[in-house]
Amino acid sequence: MIGWAVETLAATTLLMLLVLAVRGPVARRFGPQVAYALWALPALRMILPPIPDAWRPVEFQPIGAATEPGVVMLGVPVIDVPALPQGWGMADVPLAVVALWFLGTIGFVGWHVVQHRRFCAKVLASGRSKGVAGGHVRMIETPHAAGPLAFGVVRRYVAMPIDFRERYDDREQALALAHELGHHARGDLAANWAALVILGCHWFNPVAWRAFRAFRADQEMACDAMILARATPGVRHAYATAIVKSAHGQALSAACHLH
Repeated sequence: MIGWAVETLAATTLLMLLVLAVRGPVARRFGPQVAYALWALPALRMILPPIPDAWRPVEFQPIGAATEPGVVMLGVPVIDVPALPQGWGMADVPLAVVALWFLGTIGFVGWHVVQHRRFCAKVLASGRSKGVAGGHVRMIETPHAAGPLAFGVVRRYVAMPIDFRERYDDREQALALAHELGHHARGDLAANWAALVILGCHWFNPVAWRAFRAFRADQEMACDAMILARATPGVRHAYATAIVKSAHGQALSAACHLH
């Protein structure tokens, strides 16, 4: 089990580095949606089972596998090498290290769940309902939103600041709403939770933190590209203005903000 976990964390880190390296050229060549889809590679690798022994090269010893006894030869036998029971010695990883990793993962994910629940409770308690958009997404006006944002996977919401109608003109309002509804339609809220769980497993890994920020940036650019497909220059200008008006310093990791 420990060997599989180490193998998976190492493989997903390499895939994150690969996506970080190619996301820019891919976005320029094929578009932001394809660059965003690349992040499925490390996510899928996280849930793959261990590689079957029959698929491994004969000379390759999996992490944690026993090694055979042998003899070091320099023309003549020099020294006997005894059998080592655990290959790289992954079974000898201190229990405290495993416990620290596990507690860090549970604490990270748990903290985000608590923060999200608190945010939802504040918004639903203080917000004013503004109807339903797209047939299933509740619109809420709340003082706890610095800008338009989408949240919720099962029960879906779009929260708007209380000065939404004063700060944004009619075209900007329509574009901001389309952006947030686009996040719901694309399944980006569920993707955010999956990414947070993966980041929780990699809480000690600076590559994963960099990858998470890039993942969120690619997600926003993919949604922007969807909204702006075949848009006129006037619509693009209004959309950019709405984004500037929504800029703020803090964001809820599980939600999708217009920023």
